[in-house]
Amino acid sequence: MIFSNIDFTLKYLDPSAEENGDGTSPESPLNAFPESIGELGDNTAWIIRRTSEENSALLPSGNTSEIRNILFIGMPKDTDPLWTLMPRIAQEAWGDDEADYANIRANTGDEPWGDEYGFVLPACKTFLLHRVYVFRDDSWAYMSIFKFPAQDYTASISIENCKFGQKGIDLDSQDFTTSTNTSRCKAYFYINTAHVLSMHHCIFNIVNDGDDYYGDTADPFRLNNASYISVSDVDVYTTTSQYGGDYGPGGGTALCFSNGSWGGAFSDYQNLRFHILVNGTWGYMPCLFYSAVNDYCRIRNITATVEERKLGTNNPSQFCVGQSMIRSHGSREFEIDGITVTIPKCWRITEGGRVVSISGFCNSTIPGFSKAVRNISISMAETDGVDNEASTGNYYEWVRQGIGDIGRYPWYSALELSFSERNYSEGAWEPVIVSGITVNHPHGVALYAYGCQIRNCSLKGTIKLRRCVADVTSMTSFYPGYALFAAEASTLRVGTLTLGKENSEITGGADDPAVGSYYSDTSFIYVGTCNGPLKSNIGGTATNVYNGYNVICANESDAGHYTCRSENYICDTWNARRTGGAPACLKIISSANGSGGMSLGRAPFRGFQITPAETGIHTLEFHIAAKGISDLSELNRRLLVQVSVPRANGTHDVYFSSTSGRWVEDTDAEWVNDSELEQRKLVMPLNITESGALDVKVHYQLYSASGYVYLDPAISLTPVTL
Repeated sequence: MIFSNIDFTLKYLDPSAEENGDGTSPESPLNAFPESIGELGDNTAWIIRRTSEENSALLPSGNTSEIRNILFIGMPKDTDPLWTLMPRIAQEAWGDDEADYANIRANTGDEPWGDEYGFVLPACKTFLLHRVYVFRDDSWAYMSIFKFPAQDYTASISIENCKFGQKGIDLDSQDFTTSTNTSRCKAYFYINTAHVLSMHHCIFNIVNDGDDYYGDTADPFRLNNASYISVSDVDVYTTTSQYGGDYGPGGGTALCFSNGSWGGAFSDYQNLRFHILVNGTWGYMPCLFYSAVNDYCRIRNITATVEERKLGTNNPSQFCVGQSMIRSHGSREFEIDGITVTIPKCWRITEGGRVVSISGFCNSTIPGFSKAVRNISISMAETDGVDNEASTGNYYEWVRQGIGDIGRYPWYSALELSFSERNYSEGAWEPVIVSGITVNHPHGVALYAYGCQIRNCSLKGTIKLRRCVADVTSMTSFYPGYALFAAEASTLRVGTLTLGKENSEITGGADDPAVGSYYSDTSFIYVGTCNGPLKSNIGGTATNVYNGYNVICANESDAGHYTCRSENYICDTWNARRTGGAPACLKIISSANGSGGMSLGRAPFRGFQITPAETGIHTLEFHIAAKGISDLSELNRRLLVQVSVPRANGTHDVYFSSTSGRWVEDTDAEWVNDSELEQRKLVMPLNITESGALDVKVHYQLYSASGYVYLDPAISLTPVTL
């Protein structure tokens, strides 16, 4: 049989056969493998009959460099592509068997040292495992069943339609509900280096006990290095973990593609399904998937769900995420679309824990451009989490980590997205676009992100950003404050933020602000509606912080309550007002004469929108009142009004009050709810030639230690009669 350009000698094996034949045909099959691994033969294809699990062939153990090319083929079904390569005599004799798999039994010994109990091929070039159930019966999993320790990128390894587990521990069966602490249901593959890995339509059964002290045996499937990787349609049935210390849950990572040499790889992972079974009192979430250091990485449709079916009748006293459950790390180009994780009873994530962690580089020398992350959904406990150390789900102290130390932003986060610059010499900076993010983790940090643009995002929990632009539709937090953190020139825009003010009796901090980052963290935050203050109205005295870094809310605590705050300037909605003007005014106070001043309606945001009823010459009038400011002679420079007037073809003319207007005494105006005011009015003549709204922005840098200024938002446009 020709496979992979190699002429293989066929051997037939039927473990259910009563007599041991010569293996030359289905009519005279062997009923067992040779006892010695070397006797399996190089360039040999073993065609194994599909039988019941009770009829299995024992896999020889040992380490041999004599075998370079070998195939283990459970007799294909007529729906399998490999069916077409089977001899007619095999198709006719074994093709209609009802069993799904041929069965190979592995004995990996009872001692943790040496290769004598593994199936070890250090010189492998071609390996195929097809439609085989590989399982342990009564041997320990101190080492992997299959080991490929080669250092060179030459081996082609293919695994198709296979199943891996332990005899009698049928986690993939809906009827299996028995708690188990077996140490045999893991450590199936260890591949150091391969040219190609191809794995499709497989099932892994994994029990995450804590007996993992022997190197690579911690990972059920581990690939260290490869040039090309393709994995799809894999179902992993895995228990919760017995332990979850600093090095992660017992049992290692179910599917681990570490690419530890940093050589880069093409990798494609699609339709991976992880079924998590709560095992008795074990409550640590397992590590499921890890892929690292790819030149190009495509991930599509990964799901991980804690199943309703559980093992045993006992229950954990705590559910916890202690390490990354799903992680893609350090890829240069990537397309990640569709990751869904559901862990409904868990609301605890440790400092190093992540539900999903994705990182990569914003620039590279790889041809083309593919940097996108889409459609990630994480759902954790809201009201029914299980944690004997925090029965109310109060992790407020953890959420507050990062105040004054942005290096702690990633801690305790459900979703981590981190994209940095690899090297200045490696290509242009390419923006990473993130969209379709939904994270439900109101008791913790829902999202930490670095170096990306986030769109179409909805969160329950806290958000922490560095070097990001993010648009979040809605946010809800269990806590009364500290829901928003932004640093390193981030821009965060939130539609609606709902704080858990009613939970302050549990958490404390009833008066905590919604924003946990400092103005000195150099970022801009805008919130449409919030049920509490974003920041306090106490300004800072530092004058080395640019006042263009604002925290703004359009509807703070009440509808129409506008606030804009910076290090030295605070603008708040106030009950003082001008008779005939707006029902409330904007009050600006200053705490120090810092740089930059405050801008209301700073681009790209809109300012006040004033729409004239007709074209022609108009007079714009803007009323203010000051108190406690002894000298208003610098008003024309310190309170600058900017007006954009529509022109033809979608263009605008931009005018400034200091060059196109004048401040005059406003003695006729009447202000209420305050007294002893200095009243002024801006008058600006404008020629309006096109219909459409005028955009009016205010730039303020008028410092007074004890004074303040009221702005009347009722800006008027009056036609001038010629």
